[in-house]
Amino acid sequence: DNGPRHLFGALCGNNAATRKNYAAGVLVTCTAAETGTGMALLGVQTDSPIKRLVLTEEHRTDVVGWCHFHGWQDKGDSDCEYTAARECAEECLKCCGSLEFMLDVLTDPVSSYGEVVAGNVVYVVWLGALSAAVRQEIVQRHAKKRLLTINPVKRELKEIRWFTLAEVHAATFEHNGLLVPGYSDKPSECGFRPFFLSILSNLAWDKAPLSLLARGENPFPYGRDRFAEWLQNKWTPDPTS
Repeated sequence: DNGPRHLFGALCGNNAATRKNYAAGVLVTCTAAETGTGMALLGVQTDSPIKRLVLTEEHRTDVVGWCHFHGWQDKGDSDCEYTAARECAEECLKCCGSLEFMLDVLTDPVSSYGEVVAGNVVYVVWLGALSAAVRQEIVQRHAKKRLLTINPVKRELKEIRWFTLAEVHAATFEHNGLLVPGYSDKPSECGFRPFFLSILSNLAWDKAPLSLLARGENPFPYGRDRFAEWLQNKWTPDPTS
């Protein structure tokens, strides 16, 4: 059972009075419409003075590198689905879905998959079969929105980028977390954040949904294509073109 109550209880405890702090996040995926290749959307964090000031001493390490959209609970978060949805919407600047959109997906057991991995709740969300134009539009919208804000929270990721699942898998198991050689003069920014590498190393790659994504199949065949609906309401021209 990977439903919401199971995950929240397994990670944090069901007693509100003794509930532990927790972290949760979303691994956003899609299928490249032109090739059938499974893709993952990751972001790279910056090790800026602003970022370090925002963090508490407990969280001040491990702040750079490529990662899924992830973070610690906020005071008003009701559960780990809400935390994951909020973090994803905040970090991707709503370019791959609003808070409401992501929460709708995460609370539908036939549209997402959740797992407790390395002490974190990780959800896998599939945006459908996306064209190269739509994937690039997501990346470009994030870059444009980031330039228009001085809010340090909204500038937390200096870039988001699509990678093939094969690239992510190879970086995890063959290259010690090195994902983008030469991306930065800071070696830490060229690879995964260490805790994300730990998560990737323990994900069930040989089981659904990741195994289906790797084969170019729909990992959630019973789910509604919410992202196509969301795009039609938010973007022009038609995202299917």
